[in-house]
Amino acid sequence: MKRDDDKETMQPLPLADPGTPDVRSPRRFLLWLALRQSRTVAAAAALGVIWMLAQAAVPLLVGRIIDRMFTAPSSGSGPGLAGAAADCLPLAGLAVLLHGSGALRNRCSESSARTANSRAVQLVCRRAVVPGGFGGSRTAGGLAAVSGADIAPLGDFLRIAARAAGALVTFGAVAAFLLATAPALGWTALVGMPLLVLGIHPLLRPLLGGQHALRRVLDDLSTMAVDAVHGQRVLRGAGGAEEFARRYRARSQEARAASVRLARTETLVDGVQVLLPGLFGLLAVGWSAHLALSGAISPGTLVSLAGLVAFLVVPLQTAAEFYDKAAKAEVAAGRVLAVLTAPPQAPAPPAPLPLPPPGAGPELGDAPADLAFPAGRLTVVQAPDATTGAELADRLAGYGGPGASFRGVPLQALDRREVRQRVLVATPLSGVFAGTLREVVDPRGEHSEEDVGRALHAASAEDVARALPAGLASPVGGRGHTLSGGQRQRLIVARALLADPEVLVLFAPTQAVDASTEARMARRIAGFRTGRTTVVITDSPAFTAHADVRADLAGRPADGEADR
Repeated sequence: MKRDDDKETMQPLPLADPGTPDVRSPRRFLLWLALRQSRTVAAAAALGVIWMLAQAAVPLLVGRIIDRMFTAPSSGSGPGLAGAAADCLPLAGLAVLLHGSGALRNRCSESSARTANSRAVQLVCRRAVVPGGFGGSRTAGGLAAVSGADIAPLGDFLRIAARAAGALVTFGAVAAFLLATAPALGWTALVGMPLLVLGIHPLLRPLLGGQHALRRVLDDLSTMAVDAVHGQRVLRGAGGAEEFARRYRARSQEARAASVRLARTETLVDGVQVLLPGLFGLLAVGWSAHLALSGAISPGTLVSLAGLVAFLVVPLQTAAEFYDKAAKAEVAAGRVLAVLTAPPQAPAPPAPLPLPPPGAGPELGDAPADLAFPAGRLTVVQAPDATTGAELADRLAGYGGPGASFRGVPLQALDRREVRQRVLVATPLSGVFAGTLREVVDPRGEHSEEDVGRALHAASAEDVARALPAGLASPVGGRGHTLSGGQRQRLIVARALLADPEVLVLFAPTQAVDASTEARMARRIAGFRTGRTTVVITDSPAFTAHADVRADLAGRPADGEADR
């Protein structure tokens, strides 16, 4: 598996290429994340081992110093005190090593965690914008929840992994010392401590279930919140604001109840993590004191044993924390994989057919409606209702099932990216992203200010730029929430016109504007698209006077060819 060849510990984010993830299971995905930054993860683990061993060495040196002092002559001078003083220098060096390795370990583990989080976010975003869309019921709120709350546990898992590696190695080293110094105590630690860790494991099952339940409820809440922000005008206009608020309050109470249940389980796990090591520490210290009183060990060894036993609580708590973080990361990874593996709404063909040349057939066609749209003409399709028109627009975009064709070849048999470059479908639900007004109309910044102005004029949206304080440089909120419905719709049309595709399909482009603006838009769009294939699906008669071809959704020309 390929790994990043980073020249620095900290790498710039976002990554140029997040890579191809292992999506076979959440655990494999977590392993893939770790291996993709294996150098920083390995460095953090190595430094974690050094950091833990340095902590374990402190009570050993302190015990050695105490034993040397006890062996000093009564005069207060001699080799005992001299040796004790000499041992203070390694203790100071150990303190420097402890703090230095801890700081470097934090740096490496933080780097690996942030890189993993960024990589996961990029993967989710890359999947969200792939041609073909999402099958099922994945919503904007659900995606926001995954790319927000479900990403952090992935980095937390890599952070704890470095400390867990140090805890494992250090536990083995300390257990070996205890076996050599006090075999009974050593065997108790070697057997009893792992059993204590395993004893916490049954508590993780309800913890895992509670996390799953809470994430589902929070996902629903995020979806409801996003939908409410985007549809607040509709809710108020339809008188549904109070009903929505009632449903949101009820769902919030479910989230509160799920949080309380999860908090109870987490509190129990945390308490057990403190209680069990504490009980073991008391037993071990009592046993060490008994050995010292019986003369089996020296006072310095007693201090060392007591310190090491107290230190063993740290690896135990680290192991328990690792189990906890791993469980949360597995839940989060599963939710991320649900996005990464979601089937496309319009799956790409396994062997795309070559794009036919111009003139091979009607520029665009729809078999279910028995419609054919000739090249270079403006075709106006009268839709009896919004649902029927939307279904036609979806088919022409390649998302609404089979039936639509481009130059005689079914759309679903062509390469998605090729189709997107030639056929653009704009609907009232098309997205408006946050940015300046110019960026909304020209997202890639490929056009001149004059071209942007002509597109705004054709969409009768030049007044939107004039009304904003900074003109084209004025900021527009996400999904155009700072704009009225008519302003937002005209900007969507202007953006589609500026893209200048070979085939442009406009569905209900004037549903949110008044009659005079609608007539102006129809006239200007027809002039702007002269000689280009354009399809307008609408229930408004405003476009019919400017149409080359008029048809209805039964496939019959409404008035045949129309001369302008």
